Amino acid sequence: MRRLAWMFLILATLWCAWWTIASIGMQLAVTNWLEERRAFGWQANVDKISKHGFPLSLNTRLDALQIADPISKVSLKTSQLDLVAAAYWPGYMAAKIPETPIIVSTPTGQFTIHSKTGRADLRLHPTTSLELQGMGISSGAWQIITEQKTFIAADNLKVAIDQDSGNTKSYNLAIEAINLFPGSNLRTLLTLPKNWSASFEAFAVDLNITFDRPLDRTASRENRPQPRKLDLHRIDIAWGDLSILASGQLNIDATGVPTGSIKVDATNWRLLVDLATNSGALPTQQRPQVEIMMGALSNLGGNPSDLNLTVSFKDGQMALGPINLGPAPRFILR
Repeated sequence: MRRLAWMFLILATLWCAWWTIASIGMQLAVTNWLEERRAFGWQANVDKISKHGFPLSLNTRLDALQIADPISKVSLKTSQLDLVAAAYWPGYMAAKIPETPIIVSTPTGQFTIHSKTGRADLRLHPTTSLELQGMGISSGAWQIITEQKTFIAADNLKVAIDQDSGNTKSYNLAIEAINLFPGSNLRTLLTLPKNWSASFEAFAVDLNITFDRPLDRTASRENRPQPRKLDLHRIDIAWGDLSILASGQLNIDATGVPTGSIKVDATNWRLLVDLATNSGALPTQQRPQVEIMMGALSNLGGNPSDLNLTVSFKDGQMALGPINLGPAPRFILR
């Protein structure tokens, strides 16, 4: 019994020493990052950095954090930010998003983020390369306010990137927002009718991206991992009388040129043309050509209101059936 007590005491002492060292290391890492930002000319201010969480977690709290990049002229200000890591491996880390307002300023204006139970998670493999295992953002009810009006909001948000267990170069990306609610500014921009549904009935994206190498601590340098394959499992968007479903697969060569096809199913496609025109995405002078082309394609499917089409990518070009749409976009991470 005495031997067991001594063993417990030794283990407890070792754990206390480990927690102290890891906690100090985490706090130093945050301090060094802030100092590096300042060395690059950033404004990086914090009133206080404190640590707690013993014995199971490493918690670092930053009070009155202000970050500003003079080049992009983007700044962020929050009353508090909590960084929480597992004591046994600091590579499992989460940032708790405060429920107090987060103020973000950009060259085009200022907006405020409100979030309930929001957090950002990061999981790294315990190796010297710190290979990405997964990361994500989750939140309860949230909204972005600009000019004292709701710009966009939702009851829930989930964004997750997870490494494929069978292929370390492959990552699954899933995005879902429940009751996504565009504010009055967006509705005015799209000139929506007054009886148009207030929120999206569905907004979800599920895809897989395969890179030329795993994402690790070198990914932010000049030689960044580049996408080589994109499997679009599902895009599911439903809003009012408009719904869009898309899926497909693209292979991407070393120069970023895609080859493959994406299948798109759209109901009430004329509403989609209206939204694209009203938002400025589709020039007004091109609308008649698009409507003629879309009308011909929808008639082939038997229902003139619905559209079933395939966008193909080949030899650096993009086509909609027999209609050439011009050069395909290049998928290059810079």
